[in-house]
Amino acid sequence: QEKPVLYVKPSQNFKEKNLVSGSLNILKAKLPDEPVLLLLAYHLQNERIDYVFIEDVKKEHQKNITDFELNADLPVINPQKDMGILVIDKHFLIKEGEKGVIPNIIKAKKTGNLSIAGEYATLDLGGEYLIDKKEKIINQLTDFVDEINQLCLLEGQEENIEIPYKEKKTFKDYQGAIYSVIAENNLFEEGVIGLYFSYTSKNNLVAVKTEKGKLKPLIQIKPIPLFESISQTGKYILETIKNSSPEGEKLIKNFKEKFPQLYSKFENAVLPETYEKTGNLTPVLNVAATLLEVFPYEDMSFTEEAVLYLQEEAINFKGKKGVRIDFVLGEIDDMFFLDWSKIIQSLISYKLAGAEKDMLAFSLFDELSNWIINQVATIYAKLKIDNIVLAGDFFVNPALTGKLISSFSKYNLYINKKLPMDKQNIAFGGIFV
Repeated sequence: QEKPVLYVKPSQNFKEKNLVSGSLNILKAKLPDEPVLLLLAYHLQNERIDYVFIEDVKKEHQKNITDFELNADLPVINPQKDMGILVIDKHFLIKEGEKGVIPNIIKAKKTGNLSIAGEYATLDLGGEYLIDKKEKIINQLTDFVDEINQLCLLEGQEENIEIPYKEKKTFKDYQGAIYSVIAENNLFEEGVIGLYFSYTSKNNLVAVKTEKGKLKPLIQIKPIPLFESISQTGKYILETIKNSSPEGEKLIKNFKEKFPQLYSKFENAVLPETYEKTGNLTPVLNVAATLLEVFPYEDMSFTEEAVLYLQEEAINFKGKKGVRIDFVLGEIDDMFFLDWSKIIQSLISYKLAGAEKDMLAFSLFDELSNWIINQVATIYAKLKIDNIVLAGDFFVNPALTGKLISSFSKYNLYINKKLPMDKQNIAFGGIFV
């Protein structure tokens, strides 16, 4: 039986703490679930060795391993990624993975639909929904059904299927993710406040569904250009702050004078003339990680990795209280947006004042959680909706989500129970949009 990977933080008493790879000090721990590892574990326990460290061998090093050769009797036809789980206050948050996740059957109301999102698909088999790799479902589609009602595709995706369907529609990733939790918990006839924050999605937002209505975005992240590197994003943000007001111009001038080497990382970046925009908080937090000098690399393409270093710094904070970081709600064309420039402006102000980087990292996630809690409270006060849905892998973050889960205990909190908080859940929920 497959065993999940648990994300754990080693204690100070953990003897091999220095062997935890990288600077993040987060350990992936799991019980053996493969024949070779089970046999190895049996013999190691006889030698009173309770755990071992395993690291993937990089391709450039494989040629140096000549002492032995292990031939499997059968080839691995369907390799699957390990399931990664974070446990927060009795809640199991599945970040990623396929082992023990797919194929999966989840019961929900009948639709007769097929949904496809990225690598994964979901097919309605009479109220029992099969969730699996896209290729496996599409290749066996004629064995399952003769026709489908709707072909539901993630926005920007195209697929050819061999059986007839009545109509085709598209859906957004946040809709699929939030509706997957709604479907798992049969909340179709109830009001829901949906929170979707994902490292890679362009749609980080707070959305609302009334009892008889559809899910609609209420608060989004102010669109920010999607550049190739953190330095380009940083330059854009610093210029935005500089041009926003005389106070902003003075702040950036002081930052340049006090931290010239750090400022040059952004100043020397070349911004392209054309670019896409994203409603994602990740590039902003990547810049924050660089500004606070917790990210050890010179530069990196758009990725959540810089955010992970920021999370680690926040978790390591030993103080009891942080400082106030400005999370300001703005309005553009009748839509509410979180203004990321105010977040970075606050961090720079405190950095100039000499605040420690671990306190600022802690304060950033603490104030983000406070901001989310306050938005939910405001929506509840106006609409009396007490069902809260958390979706998106950004929430698999103890620096943020621990406080959210504690605060949301006064409401009805729902999280995916059988699927990861991103990817596979989007394919499942997209069928109900």
